[in-house]
Amino acid sequence: MKKLFLLAMIPFALAVQAKDATPTKIRTGVSNEYQNMQARYRIAPSTTKDTSIVTITLSAPTKGRTARKDIAKVKYYEGDEYMKINTLKLLPNKGLSGTKAIIYMGHDPDVPELSFDEYYWAWTGKKLTAISRTSSSSLPGERKGMQRLIFPTDPGGKPNMIIKQDIDIDLTQSPPKEISRKSVQHRWRGHSIDKQK
Repeated sequence: MKKLFLLAMIPFALAVQAKDATPTKIRTGVSNEYQNMQARYRIAPSTTKDTSIVTITLSAPTKGRTARKDIAKVKYYEGDEYMKINTLKLLPNKGLSGTKAIIYMGHDPDVPELSFDEYYWAWTGKKLTAISRTSSSSLPGERKGMQRLIFPTDPGGKPNMIIKQDIDIDLTQSPPKEISRKSVQHRWRGHSIDKQK
């Protein structure tokens, strides 16, 4: 019950932030290069909704390699917690079949935050497909709830499976002690994921 309570606080805390800290600035960022590709993001406040407009674009060099062209783009509305995003990375496919690269959008671990989300997309060579979102939240000196993804090439990974873990940690003990861990497996279909029962 304590774990469920902690994780349940995450969307509530983010909802409060979205209401009281509506973003007023446009934020942009660029990823590293991977196999000559590069990703960039743009986060802007919506003028009609209490949300952020998030755009992620993937580009590649033209044939002459003197300029770049956009090869994929996704755009959608999300809560203002996106304004915490400050890291964008292009990663290898981590063993997912039919995937050329993974885009990670998240939070710099060197910048302390009590709660933050991380986002993953797969580039199949034709489109960007959302993989999953993970959330972390903590009460300093008390509890910490975190989620993480395990891909096929990660330790503990399985072929064409993405494992999402929910971990609850007790911070009152020294060193901090893991209280519980729950895993849910998702099968990767080469272009999308589904829940494995």
